[in-house]
Amino acid sequence: LTHIRCHVPHLLAHNNYFSSQKQLTMTVTSTSPASEIIDAFFEAIDLDSSGCIDEAEALVIAKIGFGQDEETAAKYWKEDLCSEDSNHDNKLSKEEYVAWWTKKSDGKKNDDGTFEKKYAESLISSLTKVQSVAEADALCTAFFDVMDIDGSGAIEENEAKTISKKGFGADEAAATANWKKMLTDMDTNEDGKISKEEYTAFWMSEAKDKLQSNGSFAAGYTTYLWDKLETLKAAE
Repeated sequence: LTHIRCHVPHLLAHNNYFSSQKQLTMTVTSTSPASEIIDAFFEAIDLDSSGCIDEAEALVIAKIGFGQDEETAAKYWKEDLCSEDSNHDNKLSKEEYVAWWTKKSDGKKNDDGTFEKKYAESLISSLTKVQSVAEADALCTAFFDVMDIDGSGAIEENEAKTISKKGFGADEAAATANWKKMLTDMDTNEDGKISKEEYTAFWMSEAKDKLQSNGSFAAGYTTYLWDKLETLKAAE
């Protein structure tokens, strides 16, 4: 998107919102043992691989995974999750997190150690949402897919201008100018449209100095990009 091209890559270049390398791949299903699902959530929430979950990371999960607003998510962190913060450092170690969830899910487990079906399915759905936007390349692909309205595999002028106008309120002149800028920066084969490879290459090049040894964004930026994605989806 024109505005994404103008804002997102440049924000990536000027804000140190990246963490260290880990692969957030789906390794559990709704029939996995409850302990494995809990472990998978901890790994997904611990965006910086620090071994602890902090408030910013928890808010990402509450918003993206469970659809909570800012106020509800913050209240949940302070009044619920932090009830297990035994050393009062405003973080949750894995042990504290597991203890919290063990209490929270009491009564939702089967005799074989798995979660009840509906509960497990809802958890896996939330986990999938979090994992799908937690890595830089996955986010880039998600933006491209939203902008490629007709699913042709390339962003074309009418698509970029449509989202620019509906998603960000640009007028015709601004939308046209932004599209021309996109072509200048991204259209390496000069065919008048932008492929996923061209889009991804440009975006990741802009962000490379902020990508440390990890493919995932830190909590605050993940939330920011998720919000932008939701804006774009609404504009399609």
